[in-house]
Amino acid sequence: MKTRQIILIFLIMKTITAFGQPTFEVLNRGINGNTTADLLQRLDKDVIAESPDLVVIMVGTNDMLNTDRMISLEDYLLNMRTILKALKEHSIEFVLLSPPPADTVYLFQRHDPHKFSLPPNVKLEKVGNGLKDLCLEFNSLFIDVHGYYKENGLPDHNRDEIIMNENNNNARDGVHMTKEGNVFLGSFIFKSLLENDKLKSNSRILCFGDSITYGYRMIGEGTSTGDTYPSVLKNAMQDYFQE
Repeated sequence: MKTRQIILIFLIMKTITAFGQPTFEVLNRGINGNTTADLLQRLDKDVIAESPDLVVIMVGTNDMLNTDRMISLEDYLLNMRTILKALKEHSIEFVLLSPPPADTVYLFQRHDPHKFSLPPNVKLEKVGNGLKDLCLEFNSLFIDVHGYYKENGLPDHNRDEIIMNENNNNARDGVHMTKEGNVFLGSFIFKSLLENDKLKSNSRILCFGDSITYGYRMIGEGTSTGDTYPSVLKNAMQDYFQE
């Protein structure tokens, strides 16, 4: 058989094998310490320039709990509305996630409790309510991560395996996810997206946020590999679309 014929047959077989295979992509665009102001600054470069089909946004922990960067709920929601308007102008679909609750025992070891006018998790709950209203305004999906954690009794100081603490990660953290926590979070996001018909086999999904999205101290941090929640989401999609 001539070389040209062999090459042609190889290309045909390769095309047949690839036909129908999922071609989705999951991008991790989380950065440690980010607030809504930071997301605004890098929106064009890290999101719009990537032309995603869907943006999964979770931010607010630093806006509400980091006493060095804390802003009002009103300013937080104003920043979020600006982000969403920009995405809508570029016809980019988005989903909003409420930030998970924090273990205030550890939080108050790093931040002065007197600087909080409301209990930290009450502030985060108000963030979730505000995001839910924004989703109604923009006709988008809201995923209540905060409520899901509360329903499962999280955080449970030094007893749960989901949020980093001294027992499960030798870290007085109370905010970031463990490896198991990222599985817990990523699986919930996958289930919520799937149930609301937001997952397509040829889609480009971008996870946008702070250190929880980044995967602080995880294998593969800053990527959609290893133990980050974007990696969990990607692997769940891979399994689903290959069934």
